This record gives sequence, structure tokens and C-alpha cells, in this order.
Amino acid sequence: MATIVRHHERETDYILVGAGFGSFMAKIGNPIFGDLAPGTHSGYNTMALVCDADGEVCWVDTLHISVISIDGVAPGDVLSSLE
Repeated sequence: MATIVRHHERETDYILVGAGFGSFMAKIGNPIFGDLAPGTHSGYNTMALVCDADGEVCWVDTLHISVISIDGVAPGDVLSSLE
């Protein structure tokens, strides 16, 4: 079976294929001191690889999706069965 997720903005259901985490850091030279006092810019992205009914895959931000079902069962029911 599959894990089904819903994209909040598109209001579309997708199959969860995988997930990824990316982080970055960049140093930007100071306009006056150049590389002696560079500014730093950093952050991260949490992404999920999903596919639609046609099999088309795309990456979406995990902040914009929620899990609808896991192997045809609601997430709350899966967790309550573990108790």
C-alpha cells in the first residue's frame, strides 16, 4: 500500500515517494572589508517527493502537506493500534 498526502494549497492528493533534507550556508563578502568580515547566510529545506495519479513526480515543501492515510488507514488509527 502507499502513504497518501494532501497538498494544502493545491488541495490535491499525492502518493508519498520519499523525503529529503537540504541545508546550505553561504558567505558573502562585506562591501567594505571584503572577505575579512564576510556575512553568513544559512538555512534548510525539508522536502517530500510525491507523485500524482499520472505518475508525474515533483518535490514539495513538507510544510504544505499532511498525511491522509498510511496503507489505507488514518494516521490516528495507526498510532492508537500501537497502544
